[in-house]
Amino acid sequence: MPTKPTIQDQTFLFTGTLTEFTRDEAEALVAANGGKVISGVTAKLNYLVVGEDAGSKLEKAKKLGTVKIITEKEFLKMVPKAGKVTAAPAKSAKPKEAAVPAAGAIIIGDFEVYEKDLSLAISYGNGVKEVKKLGKGWSIPDMDQLKLMYANRKKLGAYAKDCYWSCAPSGSGFGGGTKYWVVNFKNGDFREFFEDVENVLRPIKILKK
Repeated sequence: MPTKPTIQDQTFLFTGTLTEFTRDEAEALVAANGGKVISGVTAKLNYLVVGEDAGSKLEKAKKLGTVKIITEKEFLKMVPKAGKVTAAPAKSAKPKEAAVPAAGAIIIGDFEVYEKDLSLAISYGNGVKEVKKLGKGWSIPDMDQLKLMYANRKKLGAYAKDCYWSCAPSGSGFGGGTKYWVVNFKNGDFREFFEDVENVLRPIKILKK
């Protein structure tokens, strides 16, 4: 069975009009998954991700012959699925628990971000308890949502250049205890921590469509 291509250690360039994500979001996904975005079509380029109305960069890549030309959807298939795995707090994403944003709310994609970091140092378990106190609909973001938050971090106003909890479990350690994925808002890297480690927490709420 052929190995699924990964973003790790690969170079990317985006061209044309993107419809699946913004350019900033796409580049943040590359950085968060260990890849690199470069500025032009050269022999160092591994993947050219093509949107609508792609122009000269596409033609140059075809002539070069060494660049893999892929669509946005093909690129998304390369993104690790860690963020797709959600724990119990993500149940707020159900339509019946969706909400309408308040005036002045921080909106990213299809969710509202809480007005400030709930805590700069809190374990995962205590984080779940604190989020429940906020009321109906609020939850800990999954990895996909955290990556979008990192890509649009300027919208958050103040944010910590540190690791933020996601609700996506990554497995268990030899001594017991569950690990969860986090995103580092200093550089976009992601890693896993045991649930008793203290990290930053910023809740989100899914919006009505």
